[in-house]
Amino acid sequence: MRKYILLFTALFIISPIVLAEIFKWVDDDGNVHFSDNPPERAKTKKITLKINTYQSVQVIRPIPTRAPSNKAEPADKSVIMYSAEWCGVCRRAKRFFNQNKIAFKEYDIDKSEEAKRKYKLLNARGVPVIFIDDIRLNGFSARQFKTIYYQ
Repeated sequence: MRKYILLFTALFIISPIVLAEIFKWVDDDGNVHFSDNPPERAKTKKITLKINTYQSVQVIRPIPTRAPSNKAEPADKSVIMYSAEWCGVCRRAKRFFNQNKIAFKEYDIDKSEEAKRKYKLLNARGVPVIFIDDIRLNGFSARQFKTIYYQ
């Protein structure tokens, strides 16, 4: 019986979070607003959000076409990241790169049409997408990145 009471209590506490809605409206000055509480007198539009940040890291290694040669030193490796300004994991990756003096090229998929086009060609479903030479990371983990970058 106690289990059921705990389960019911947990569901009761979580339910407002699950039912949260986002509304968009424009005020009298033309400013766009987003909120979970619509204003009383404004015409609002309900927004459906699609969260597309990777929740875990996936490493995609290319299929080798020839025997491996001498391993590249980290300074010789190219790092490219497809990101978005709103992405916390992207900010964490950039902070890691900067703190460890790792040169990288960043493409913000929301600010650049060219970056968005390249991102779509990758069939990516979230950000960040990080390339270390030809090895692809969907998401970011400092441990996984170091394993590949310093190999």
